[in-house]
Amino acid sequence: MDLTFSKTNCFKNCRRRFYYRYVLNIEPRERPTYFVFGSAVHRGLELHYQGRPLRDVLGQMEAIFDQHKPEPIDLMAENDAYEKWKADRELAKQIMRRYVAYYSEEPFTPIELEKEFTVPVVNPDTHRRSRIFAF
Repeated sequence: MDLTFSKTNCFKNCRRRFYYRYVLNIEPRERPTYFVFGSAVHRGLELHYQGRPLRDVLGQMEAIFDQHKPEPIDLMAENDAYEKWKADRELAKQIMRRYVAYYSEEPFTPIELEKEFTVPVVNPDTHRRSRIFAF
């Protein structure tokens, strides 16, 4: 099993959650808004650096939010989850618009956007690599 920061942090905070999520592969029914926000912004940056037009980038970001749209319980009643979802969706798009405007002429070219890598876990006492775990 490869260890990541998320897996390690999950294990430290709640071993049962770690067991459900990473051993049994059971995910929560609802995804927290900050995960959706982060996924949308990361996807937007990825598409931007692939040379996609801003209109397409924003459309893909909206699609990510739309997959996790909370249902308005009653259109006449206050629905905090729905209102937060709408506000976060607009904030993510505004961040992307401003990023593209501000960094339109960047003096660098990204080599990789999301690159996976592993680092061995080394026992500090014996200086031996773990045969089971890696970050």
